Amino acid sequence: MNELHVELRLKDIDDDEAYIPRSEIEDAFHAFLTNDYIHPVNEGEELVFNNFEYHAHVNSVRVTGTDVAPKNLAGCFLPSKVQLEIHAYDLNIQDTLSPTAAFGTSADAKAKIISIPHESLDKVWENLKFDETQNINLEQILSSVVRTVMLLHHANGLQAAMNINRLMLFHGPPGCGKSTLCRALAHKLVIRLGRTFRSGKLFEINTQDLLSKFYSESGKLVSDMFDKILRIAQDEKELICVLIDEIESIAASRQASTRNGECADTVRATNQLLTALDRIRCKPNIVVFCTSNLLESIDTAFLDRLYDAIPVPPPCASAVYTILSNILNSLIDAGAITYKLEAQTPEEDSDFVLINAMIEGQTRLPDHGQLLILQATYPDTPGPLLKAVADTCAGFSGRKLSKLPFLAITKYTRRQCNIFDAIKALGIAIKQELVH
Repeated sequence: MNELHVELRLKDIDDDEAYIPRSEIEDAFHAFLTNDYIHPVNEGEELVFNNFEYHAHVNSVRVTGTDVAPKNLAGCFLPSKVQLEIHAYDLNIQDTLSPTAAFGTSADAKAKIISIPHESLDKVWENLKFDETQNINLEQILSSVVRTVMLLHHANGLQAAMNINRLMLFHGPPGCGKSTLCRALAHKLVIRLGRTFRSGKLFEINTQDLLSKFYSESGKLVSDMFDKILRIAQDEKELICVLIDEIESIAASRQASTRNGECADTVRATNQLLTALDRIRCKPNIVVFCTSNLLESIDTAFLDRLYDAIPVPPPCASAVYTILSNILNSLIDAGAITYKLEAQTPEEDSDFVLINAMIEGQTRLPDHGQLLILQATYPDTPGPLLKAVADTCAGFSGRKLSKLPFLAITKYTRRQCNIFDAIKALGIAIKQELVH
């Protein structure tokens, strides 16, 4: 039977008497979808839940993932015909915790720490786009990590016997979204494992902060960092997700370092990292995600410890459109860009009338699904025009793409800027990037 994941974002209710356990809300919504919800659902769809008995406790409901594609032509699922997995969660909204507050020490901890699920990461996972030719399946990655954590959490002696590390490496060119993917994965992981872990934390370690100009200090900094993570992980009802960016800085090939006559401190840092990874393997509530631009420079002993290594490609064509449209839509929402379209002259064709009505009601750039409809019928509307511009961005990194809309409207438009001006300016900015 197909597995379908549904996420319920709960409201922040201060009244203790009105509190209802998450598990009770999950069970009730499972029954609601199975018995009372007669409409088919699509992956990514926001569901209407007005008739749900605990609707006052729910902020939003979204169908977020499935293990297989639906077999019908409409691409829909019937809730009564699938295995439903309901995940209720609360979003944390507080700012980043200070290292001192998180670790309970005044020591100089080189980490950025947030409680997850976090508001800043909500829907980031859904906005990650890879096409079928890029050989990366986000739902498969998420499901694999969930199953691994669950298996090792419930099998006390199994992890030592099988020598399994919950250690994953995401590698690819600079700016392709590796760090963003890892943050979103950690956020999703805590939501999916809500019945196993009460809460979660994301520790982002900047490896540059662990490198020291003082002899033998780098190895000590690496060791101290993992000592502190182990102390936090004593609460086994909290999932600890560790993100180490640019892992090659502290996991450099020792053989290459020795051959090239590099400082022995680099070798010590790698040794301490490998020792620390072996130490945390006994903690079933720690997962480590690493990123790298230089896979070939990483020590083979580190690579041997990986649970999985996943290549992350540059943004595909649909991802480029999504990145640019999301940023332009945020500028529209902020009032920096105006968006107003006039309906075309109606015709007898009912399909034309429906599409015309869709255009007339638009206040933002269309999503990729709407875009496919508009390209053939209204090529001169903002969505298709932006798609034509986006198609010229092959090979651009996600980091570069995210800057271009801001650069375009500040450099190539006047104060009063409409969506057509913004897209034209974006085209100019992209041409300038291609020249340079």
